[in-house]
Amino acid sequence: MEIPQYLETLRQTYLENPSDYSLPDESTVQVGGKSYNQNIWQDQSADAALVVFELSTNRLLVSKHFCVGIKHNAEGLYELLSNEQLWEIGIP
Repeated sequence: MEIPQYLETLRQTYLENPSDYSLPDESTVQVGGKSYNQNIWQDQSADAALVVFELSTNRLLVSKHFCVGIKHNAEGLYELLSNEQLWEIGIP
């Protein structure tokens, strides 16, 4: 499984039943034969709640972050956010 598919699986699992989903602690996972730090957290923006699903690698010279997210607004609607959309709002 590749990184985008792995992150989408995490997001879909959350969307299937968000009220029963507990945000796991940071952990190390294997994706495509490589180790990544997995972090899932909630955050707030000016007008919505965010849930962010992140895989990252931190090396001496280069750090890589891969993210997808969900943005919940006050009306209870949600929007799926891409890595690029999260970058635009400062995540990661």
